[in-house]
Amino acid sequence: MLARDPNVTVRDLAQSIGVTERSATNILRDLRDGGFVNVRRVGRRNLYSVNLEQKLRRAGYRESTVGELLAALHAMVDIDEVERHAGDPRYGSRTTPPSTDSVE
Repeated sequence: MLARDPNVTVRDLAQSIGVTERSATNILRDLRDGGFVNVRRVGRRNLYSVNLEQKLRRAGYRESTVGELLAALHAMVDIDEVERHAGDPRYGSRTTPPSTDSVE
């Protein structure tokens, strides 16, 4: 959501991922402190941008960037479908729609 809309509010972000505003604020602070998100104050609002060039920290992935990770995830998931169902309890976790595979 941040990568697509720098005008997103903390409230909108919190609702889309199913956490409180306080939790979303803490997550954003951690991402900012880690260099993954940039925050720019404009008037009374914060504008967020994802630092796509930031290297990942995990051993074995340190040569990969946030942008590469987001591109890979986007290729794997229909992001619009996930966002349409965010917060809907019928879809289980906050971010993945249910499987359409039937069990026979």
